[in-house]
Amino acid sequence: MIKTRSATSNRDAIETKRIQLKGIDNLEEQQRVEQKRFQHLESQLSNMEQVADAPCSDLERWIDEYLEIGLNLASIDQPNRQRLWLGRIQKTFRGLIAQQATLSATRQLCQDCLAQVMFALTHLTGDNLRQRSLLAYHQNAVSCRQIH
Repeated sequence: MIKTRSATSNRDAIETKRIQLKGIDNLEEQQRVEQKRFQHLESQLSNMEQVADAPCSDLERWIDEYLEIGLNLASIDQPNRQRLWLGRIQKTFRGLIAQQATLSATRQLCQDCLAQVMFALTHLTGDNLRQRSLLAYHQNAVSCRQIH
């Protein structure tokens, strides 16, 4: 990931939200709050006008938080739904990477995050040859975008 002075403050903000969520006793309620935040971040990241107008520090924070919450939601869900969460994250990052208006630093951050999602998907696919083939195809597509 891109290392900046704001990366520490981003992680602190994410940790503060996590501590706030831990105060919620009911696990289902905590998941609902995280899902709502995830959906809000996804909406922000999918809105190109907001992305183009957002300061880099906000955008980095949104991306970090979106990835963290998404991976957390995927990890606690049922195995058959984990791929859905990861696919959703993957789609959002690919959309950001593909946009011409996305700054190169943001594009690189999204590619780094996408690599983490691909790594998680690799572990989910296990020995399934078809899934591994599709995953290899998508990894190759991302690599080609990095070249251009």
